[in-house]
Amino acid sequence: MKISSATVKGDLSLRDLDITSRIKAIEILKCALLSDVSALFERLRVPAHGNEHEESLARLLIHLYLLSKNLGTGFTELEAEACALLKREMLSDNGAAEKQALFKHIDKGRST
Repeated sequence: MKISSATVKGDLSLRDLDITSRIKAIEILKCALLSDVSALFERLRVPAHGNEHEESLARLLIHLYLLSKNLGTGFTELEAEACALLKREMLSDNGAAEKQALFKHIDKGRST
């Protein structure tokens, strides 16, 4: 009896395994993000030694990018969406001056 490549065990297909593994990866990344945020807040609570804040932020960014990729959005699209959202927020009345200063700082960094 030949087992087709579409069936692994019983009625479980390779497509089902792919979906299951993606869901597992997404759940792992969600937990990693929560852990990263917790670690960042802990490091902000105590005086920094060296580049601990940078490392925490970098880990957070990496996990955000990986989660984005697993959800079907690339890095470029994520950055473009974040900038578009920041622009929309800047145009709102809530803290416009602070957001405008932040956006100018971010936009300046992107152009270098």
